[in-house]
Amino acid sequence: RTWLLEQLQAIDGLEVAEEPFREDGIDGVNLIATLKGHDRSLEPVLVSAHYDSIAAFEDGWDPAVTPAPGADDDASGCAAVLELARLLADEPGFERDIELVFFDAEEAGLLGSQAHVRARTRGVHWMVSIDSIGSNPAEGWLFLVTGPGAEPMEALLKEQLELQTSTALTTLQSVSSELIEPRSDHGPFLVAGLPASHLGQFPLP
Repeated sequence: RTWLLEQLQAIDGLEVAEEPFREDGIDGVNLIATLKGHDRSLEPVLVSAHYDSIAAFEDGWDPAVTPAPGADDDASGCAAVLELARLLADEPGFERDIELVFFDAEEAGLLGSQAHVRARTRGVHWMVSIDSIGSNPAEGWLFLVTGPGAEPMEALLKEQLELQTSTALTTLQSVSSELIEPRSDHGPFLVAGLPASHLGQFPLP
């Protein structure tokens, strides 16, 4: 958390805030970096990843020798959101706010995103949780779990994939949120009736 906070604060143009919460007896802190848009009356776009990991939950886990699942789940998503923050901060102003959020306690039951949704005072144009994207970056497929209201964003993502020239990640599998249990931080947004999606990547079978 400290490292992420330092990286975000070093990017010019970002407004960075910590969002402490206590949920189900767990104390956590979400990190929120905002790029201000021209029209504050418009609902923001929110892109997130979670920075907690289940590695230390396993019996006998030894950080010196045990592989860390957190490297993929979800340090890969955090790396993407952090790089997105750097890239977007260099762009000219956007029409609407862009919120880049690093959730805590996702592995404990989506606690950070639940607390965030409950505390929100603004709606959301679209929320996307990037979780996780590093299992096999050389070849694989993207999946997008899309909730009601996010269909235009799904179409835009498909269009962008068709335009990109890389041979990696050329297949996008779309699944309705009604057919799969929300297992990432988009879940609390969907429950609150906000348009949200879960973007992840798996290796090809």
